[in-house]
Amino acid sequence: MPLLLGVIACGGADPGDEQARRQIDSLALAPPAPTGSLPDPLVAPSDTGPWMVERPAGATPDPSGWSTGASSGGTPGGITILRTVRTARHDGYDRVVFEFDSGVPVWRIDYVDSPQYECGSGEAVWVAGDGWLHVAFEPANAHTDEGRPTTQRRLVDPAGANLRELRRICDFEAHVDYVIGVGSPNPYRAFTLGQPARLVVDIRNRGEVR
Repeated sequence: MPLLLGVIACGGADPGDEQARRQIDSLALAPPAPTGSLPDPLVAPSDTGPWMVERPAGATPDPSGWSTGASSGGTPGGITILRTVRTARHDGYDRVVFEFDSGVPVWRIDYVDSPQYECGSGEAVWVAGDGWLHVAFEPANAHTDEGRPTTQRRLVDPAGANLRELRRICDFEAHVDYVIGVGSPNPYRAFTLGQPARLVVDIRNRGEVR
């Protein structure tokens, strides 16, 4: 690069100067290379009904990390808004995507074996399926400053072989909780993606029959 700059600075009628300038301009305007250890397997969703389905782009995340135990991640920060929740069926697993407007907040995921409770009313919530995966975010809201919800409260029979129901059970004091009802409590994996900020939860569906 210093050599090219030196050639341009000297001026002259050499037609190679213009070519050098164009090379430098193309380097300066080129978009930065993507960062992160995971390829982004998601493309723009299409709205196909009460939920939005992710269309796979052919790439898949690291296949390791499947578990039935608790998992967590994220970095504490300011309150972020949950904008959409999407589901999709893939070969061997179902996917739930939580998309945020300004970074993924601290999150915790675990299978639970008892009904969960609405954080406002305290009423027990029964979700369809033989397995319940509890997903909690903090600090986060699922509503605007005016109090308007940004996501659906409940998705019944979403687009997946093992998924049965998604229900938001909390959106209060910067806590947002969901319960994912599945036909079988199969292993899952969770990871984050950027641009936009997302938490992706994959749940194995191999062998499940609707």
